[in-house]
Amino acid sequence: MSRFVKHLDLPDLPRNLWPNLDHMINNQVTPLWTNRPRTCTRDGETVGHSHYSRFDISPELKHWVDTNITQDYVNIGLSYMWGEPINLPHTDHTRDVTMLYLFDTGGPAVETKFWQRRGFPIHHENTDKEYNYNPQQPTTYDDLDHLFTVVLDPGQWYILDARCIHSVEGMTGSRISLQLGFLKHSPWAQQIFGEDLQG
Repeated sequence: MSRFVKHLDLPDLPRNLWPNLDHMINNQVTPLWTNRPRTCTRDGETVGHSHYSRFDISPELKHWVDTNITQDYVNIGLSYMWGEPINLPHTDHTRDVTMLYLFDTGGPAVETKFWQRRGFPIHHENTDKEYNYNPQQPTTYDDLDHLFTVVLDPGQWYILDARCIHSVEGMTGSRISLQLGFLKHSPWAQQIFGEDLQG
């Protein structure tokens, strides 16, 4: 598709293994991670940030992924975005590469956009060897140059270079996906991205 995101021809995730997010929310399951509130300016207006939480998945789903997809990830979980229509421009916190399978896109035309901060490299290299909190979180769109836009379909596997600033825009409802995180030196991720992962 592009140097930033690729569609993967991988086995469909069996519907009987799809996570029950309603059960997690109704039973107040503690998420593995939740984002912090933030805003960004765009054309002189303040833009709010969608809520994001990541939940643990069942042992059965994890076993299926390990058996049918890969075991080369550093983290895995159920991603849940809701609230504001935009997940503001950012790079990911604990991974260089993100693989996802969308259960619900959050709307009919939700766009994943890739950006470059003017005067900076396309890729943000995480300087924390433990891959802790060290992301790029621009506070304005004014110094961002748009690089690429894609609409990701539900029920498909995608992998994206999360070192590039990206946003998710146009949500009208909840966006739910299975997400796997990889480091850039992952043999599995490198096999997919090739030289694009080195730049």
